[in-house]
Amino acid sequence: MDISKISWGNDSAELDENLTQYFVPSQQYEMLNKWQKNIVLGRKGTGKSACRKKLSSELRANCKNVVIEVLPRKEIFLAAKTNNSEFLKESSEIFFENVWYEYLTKMAFKTIGSIQEGKCITGSLERARSFAIEKGVSNLDFIERLKSLLSQLKIKSDLIGGASLDIITELKSLQELDAFEYHLSKILEDDIDVIFLIDDLDVGWDNSDISNKLLHGLLLAVVRLREINIKLRNVTFLRNDIYKQIMNITQHSDKFRDVVQLKWDYASLMKLLSKRIRFNFEEVDFMLENENETFLRVFPEKNGIKYTSDWMMERTLSRPRELIQFSKLYTENLSTNAQSIETLKKAEIQYSDWKLQDLYNEYMHVFPGLKIFFATWKSRHKRKRYAMPGDEFSEFILEVLEDSPILPEDGKFIYDIKMEANFMKLQECLYEIGFIGDVIIGGDGGTKIIYSIGNDEHRPKFEKIQIHPCFRKAVDTVERIRSKRNDGQISTDEDSIGDDDE
Repeated sequence: MDISKISWGNDSAELDENLTQYFVPSQQYEMLNKWQKNIVLGRKGTGKSACRKKLSSELRANCKNVVIEVLPRKEIFLAAKTNNSEFLKESSEIFFENVWYEYLTKMAFKTIGSIQEGKCITGSLERARSFAIEKGVSNLDFIERLKSLLSQLKIKSDLIGGASLDIITELKSLQELDAFEYHLSKILEDDIDVIFLIDDLDVGWDNSDISNKLLHGLLLAVVRLREINIKLRNVTFLRNDIYKQIMNITQHSDKFRDVVQLKWDYASLMKLLSKRIRFNFEEVDFMLENENETFLRVFPEKNGIKYTSDWMMERTLSRPRELIQFSKLYTENLSTNAQSIETLKKAEIQYSDWKLQDLYNEYMHVFPGLKIFFATWKSRHKRKRYAMPGDEFSEFILEVLEDSPILPEDGKFIYDIKMEANFMKLQECLYEIGFIGDVIIGGDGGTKIIYSIGNDEHRPKFEKIQIHPCFRKAVDTVERIRSKRNDGQISTDEDSIGDDDE
């Protein structure tokens, strides 16, 4: 097969129809299968949705499982903001918890009922079947129910005075959930498990107070379901930054600590690539190869002094989506059916630009203003070393800040840092998002570079820093500064800390 025509699959797990054929479980996947964890954390591209899709497929194979995938539309955040009433400001979490709880309870009841067609059923299952027929799929809508409950509460508050309105009591009266809870409990006695898989919670999220309380309410609702009956299981997939924001506002953080962080090692990522390569070939002996042999069918063995596999892993943030995107960019730009180091290096330039854009888009609601900061860096401060002593880097980023034409409406976070000349806060931000790493000098002269990705326990000192290999081309860094000595020979800056891979 022509390697330039390899199909690597869709970047988005939801749209990849062949995902289950070449799915590679992360180290933490088995914890989900055994119900050891119910919150999955990961940054964009770490495989959260792929895990959810594979887990859904495996769970549905057991006819005793009722699997419900909850993938909220982005409009729910807009609906929550535009319909938020003044009298709910202080108790919106309670309100959202109850709306989500009603929605999930009725969704479970309806889903169980909808699969009873053609069966001879009585009691609670018959009630579920009747409810499914009555409501149908389109009539169980979260946004419409949110608006309806808000409207009814607003009318009551106008009549009796918003300050004295007991929202929990009124919601209990309006929702009439006692019968649903009773029949659902009866159904679960019949060796049936209901599993909610909740994902795509970043679609429409903007880090506003209301959007955070909306998601906080969802987490509270699934805990409440689980407390009622352990067979109402759930797995929620969340981005790290969203989880962090919710933990900052909750008084119940102890309820949300049953988490697992998705992480990938070199062997798993090599297996991921090799399985996708093999998917494109039909040769029988191909399956006898190890991952490295399969990799070398498509990629050159070395890029400079480094093995290509190591070089690629460094530049893809150890995330499956990035690795697939880089591989696709490389093979699609091959002009012949042959490996090419030149094409690989050209792919790195475009890929690095993509990833920098993805970085500030990912954090635009947590650290607004990063886009202008990086645009200034790229346009006015090129050819800086990718490795610097910490004090030199501090001076440099302050120069970039001073040149950044940023206003409060462009991003208050970066604007405030600029006004305060707070280089340390900006350094911490760049470390948290994975743009820079903290260089640790070992006692034997060796160095270790720690990036925040998967290393939340590390507290950086910033005595020396390195820009992550993923972003070096995007901001046009150089390996080291070269200058002429007095004798006319070329000397290199010995203070440069690097891996000599450029």
